Amino acid sequence: MNRTFQNAWVVSLTHFDRDGGLDEQAMRTHLLRLADAGQNVYAGSTNIGEGFSLDDKELHRVLSVAAETLKGRIGIRAGGREARSVSEALATIRIAKDAGVEAIHLFQLDVGHGSSKPDAGELERFYCQVLERCDLPVILSNYPKLGYAVPVDLIARLTERFPQIIGMRDSGGDTAYLTDLLSRLGGRLEISTVGVRAMLPALFLGADTVMTTEANVAPALVTSVMEAFHAGKMRSLREHYAALVSLHLALNRYGGSGGRGMKPLLDNLGLMGGALRQPRRGISDQDAEALLHAVRLLDLEEFRELVAT
Repeated sequence: MNRTFQNAWVVSLTHFDRDGGLDEQAMRTHLLRLADAGQNVYAGSTNIGEGFSLDDKELHRVLSVAAETLKGRIGIRAGGREARSVSEALATIRIAKDAGVEAIHLFQLDVGHGSSKPDAGELERFYCQVLERCDLPVILSNYPKLGYAVPVDLIARLTERFPQIIGMRDSGGDTAYLTDLLSRLGGRLEISTVGVRAMLPALFLGADTVMTTEANVAPALVTSVMEAFHAGKMRSLREHYAALVSLHLALNRYGGSGGRGMKPLLDNLGLMGGALRQPRRGISDQDAEALLHAVRLLDLEEFRELVAT
């Protein structure tokens, strides 16, 4: 099967006001900025999107706002949330479908911190029971932080049986795993990698798409990396990728992937960051100033007017 894939995806922030409520206007402004820079969006994710704090009604609203704002402009998918049962997974799928997004990321089964992880048969049963009752397009994932890897053999069997599976994203950073995935399912599924550190090896191996959180801050920079790669402009690729790695390292130093530094940075740039939802809290004012200084030093074109003062 031949498909054409859009190749830059961002896991979007969720915007809250100072009282902890959803800030829909800020969300729309942020999403349009991402779209204008050529980024496709996963909304309502559990980490950078603070989806762990959203109840069902709020998750539906976040996804609805994203769909209303972006549909017809760029790709818009539900970030998904970890499920500990078939019923939990199906509940999230129903919310996503009703909200009007195009597809949903379906995490592997989360059985908590115990040492007894699901074997291949149990995992296959979970997926089949979910997918038999799901008609929304689905992106599966390998997320080893949940304690185990999803066997590529299982993904191949599921793909044969369930046509609603349109993609597979790998968050593990294991080159051998990604190579096996690409050799078995490349061209049939959209194969994605997650994270700045993994993106160039994955692209050179043949991955279709790359997903970042850094595009919340510098969407045009991430797009420029992708464009340089596909155009074969190696000098431009080196320059833009080096800047992206520097941004990645700065964000990791000041707050990490939970948005603790990213949201204050966006506010200090005059963009839409907004409040973190409790119990999360932002970095100190001193660290926020240091992060802003690090961004100034990158001299990114998309920030030159914003950071001039």
